[in-house]
Amino acid sequence: MAGQEDPVQREIHQDWVNRKYIEVITSSIKKMADFLNSFDMPCHSRLSTLNEKLTALEPRIEYIEAQVTKVIFLYITQISGTGQLQRIQVLTPLGAGDLQI
Repeated sequence: MAGQEDPVQREIHQDWVNRKYIEVITSSIKKMADFLNSFDMPCHSRLSTLNEKLTALEPRIEYIEAQVTKVIFLYITQISGTGQLQRIQVLTPLGAGDLQI
């Protein structure tokens, strides 16, 4: 019976193959976890910094929007008395809309 393997030997061999496969998968999972942890730190820091900058810019943008809206309103008020325009398109922070003059 030299050509045939013992079923126990086959089972032991298959067990070692499975263990090597599990070891490769476990090692790959550990490497991915290490990479994700090292990637998370700088990203978290950068996102925090970006959030601070956006929070600081928000009031300035609101102020500029208010000033632009004021200028548009003054312009509309100024030209409405001349009779030059009957209907104009007004852009506001909420979107576009028609204004009857």
